[in-house]
Amino acid sequence: MTQHQTEFKPEDEKQGETTQLVPRTTVTQICARRRNALALYEKAYTAIDLSNIALRDAAKEAQAAGPVVSRFNHHTRGDDVGWLGGNKLPELEKFMESARRIVDNDVWAHIIELTGLERLMDKTAKDQFAKQLQDNPPEVSEENIEATLRQLGADQDMIFKRGIAECFSR
Repeated sequence: MTQHQTEFKPEDEKQGETTQLVPRTTVTQICARRRNALALYEKAYTAIDLSNIALRDAAKEAQAAGPVVSRFNHHTRGDDVGWLGGNKLPELEKFMESARRIVDNDVWAHIIELTGLERLMDKTAKDQFAKQLQDNPPEVSEENIEATLRQLGADQDMIFKRGIAECFSR
């Protein structure tokens, strides 16, 4: 195995037997892109905040230049006027938490697809993982991805047996 790949194997596997689900370089690239996306969202927030200040200043000047609404200009008060005055942004912390949650949800969904883990999960495991992603997705990191894949690999036998039991309990 090269240094660019990681072995994901349950602790109880025999030495030499591995289950490689995804190359280390792929995980590293995914995590780097995630970090970059979050940095770009923070940069975008700053740009939006600055543009909102400029929009509010422009709206004040426009209001001072033409403060009257009459039959000659009322038609301009439609939807377009709203965004000309700027947009209300949440605080940076809340904005970034939303960005992190959405990005991490998307990355975990990609990891599940990329590794084919969904095929190994029974309904209960899928429901539990989906609920965790919906409520509070774990932060995406190389360590968390590896730990999740190891745990699912270690639980594979139990998940299989539980899936069979669910089938016959219906």
